[in-house]
Amino acid sequence: GEYSMKAAIILAGGKGTRMKSEKPKVMCEVIFEPMIKYVVSAVKEAGVEDICVITGYMHEIVEAYLLELDSSIKTALQEPQLGTGHAVMQAREFIANHMEDDILILNGDGPLMDAETINKAYDYHKTNNNQITHGRASVDDTHGIGHIKRDKNGTLLRIVEDRDATEDEKKIMEANAGTYWFKGEELLYAINNLKNDNAQKEYYLTDALEILIKR
Repeated sequence: GEYSMKAAIILAGGKGTRMKSEKPKVMCEVIFEPMIKYVVSAVKEAGVEDICVITGYMHEIVEAYLLELDSSIKTALQEPQLGTGHAVMQAREFIANHMEDDILILNGDGPLMDAETINKAYDYHKTNNNQITHGRASVDDTHGIGHIKRDKNGTLLRIVEDRDATEDEKKIMEANAGTYWFKGEELLYAINNLKNDNAQKEYYLTDALEILIKR
């Protein structure tokens, strides 16, 4: 039928190294609430009907919290943690159930994400009939962030992770904001084609852009 729903995958497997905390990163509190709560609330407020959270580091704590928060949330375990693309691979079954739908992917440690931003991106995604719609940010310091590479006409080429970037690429101040809308079947195609030939030997979700462009 015509009806397609919004689904979401929230990446919450990381260890809060920079947080100097023993807790899983997404359980670190901002104004007395775990960061993941803000993300789940924004996603639900945006009208997303099916949510899968990818857990990893100290996953039992995150799973127990989510169960208490909303028992309809699904979880998938990423063990070991081999990158953002690898995280999404753990939700393969969830994605397969949403082939005809649109799937939002975002980070569980971004408490400032709001429903309005999610839906502006969704409207853009639908209006342009995109396979992938990618959130970007203009930043002053791209250290450790993915750089959005375009050709001389401004056409998107790929996203280059900072640690794999050349000196010239490191100067690109247009950064990956880590938020995406995908058509379900395109997301499945992309994760099935991810490779880990990079400095970290990780599977980067950011490579999905180049994979879908090449397709």
